[in-house]
Amino acid sequence: MNESDRRVIRTRRALLDSFARLALEVGFDAVTIRDITKEANVSYSTFFRHFKNKEELTTYVFNLARESVYAQFDDSMTPFDEALATFRYMSRNRGIFQLCAAVPRDHPAVTAFRNQLSEAIKAELVADDESMVPVDAIAHHVSAAMIEMFRWWLENDTRFTAEQMATIYYELIVKTKLSRAKYRETPPSQESAEV
Repeated sequence: MNESDRRVIRTRRALLDSFARLALEVGFDAVTIRDITKEANVSYSTFFRHFKNKEELTTYVFNLARESVYAQFDDSMTPFDEALATFRYMSRNRGIFQLCAAVPRDHPAVTAFRNQLSEAIKAELVADDESMVPVDAIAHHVSAAMIEMFRWWLENDTRFTAEQMATIYYELIVKTKLSRAKYRETPPSQESAEV
């Protein structure tokens, strides 16, 4: 299947949007593939040309959300700028992120997303000589805290603006991360090449 074909993109978007609407309306676990295809106005068999099952669709949603957020970043951004770009993007594309927040915490897509975040955090940090907290523990804590902050914001009807959330995120997440570790000066790939 050609992932860049407009019909493929349009069908996947219809399935995703229908999934998001239904998950918020009746709950993630209650939504069936039949419900999604009926809401999206596509045939049941069409779903299986795009996804094996609901779990694969859920993983697709998380990957799309992650990649879309990362596409907002550039090398000149500070951690606060990245937080602000993240919350602004989430605010503009609320449906997909509300769907992510509706997925049970123990779902494999959530676990995989948390692990990816944790690995990204580990790659950018080195332990502070003064800290007794290992980078692995910092990355695990921060990735879980990030996900829970996003959930909290989405579940509270985004009553806080993106700007307010970026400030809250910076105070609770970034400062915690920086108080126990520091940003790596040399990217890990260059470090290993220099040895």
